[in-house]
Order: sequence, then structure tokens, then C-alpha cells
Amino acid sequence: MRPRSRCLAWTRAADIDRSLDEPAWATNAAVLTGDILLSYRPNPGTILFLGYGATMEDPDAFEFRHLKRDEDRFFMKLTYLFGR
Repeated sequence: MRPRSRCLAWTRAADIDRSLDEPAWATNAAVLTGDILLSYRPNPGTILFLGYGATMEDPDAFEFRHLKRDEDRFFMKLTYLFGR
């Protein structure tokens, strides 16, 4: 028997080269993203997915002292299996 609900969470840190998009004096920056995905299966063939993600940026690469929230994302999906 499969579980009715699940929760997945992950995070990622990346270094971006801001000198390509901004003036020459700009330095590298770090971007930290975190995501969570919840799924709920009330019956076979029906699944509800809910998700949230956030992106934060720090002007100093990988110091994470001055994190500033850049964007938030929400996600919802409902799947239903039509039977005969």
C-alpha cells in the first residue's frame, strides 16, 4: 500500500557572475533557493500537488549574511483519472 501523502523539500545554492549583466564594478553574488512540494492522494487516480519556492540573493558570494528575498512562487496541480 502506498502512502496517501508525501512531502519533498530541497535547497540549492549557486554562484552567479553578475559582471555579464551589470557594470564592471559588480562582483559575484550567491543565490539560494528553497522549494517544498506536498502531494496528497485521496483515492487511486486523484492526486493534489501543492508547492512553494523561494529565491534569495546575497551580494557577497557564499557568505549568506545579507540575504534578500528575490521572489516567491506557488504551485498547485490537481490530476484526476477518468475511468470507464
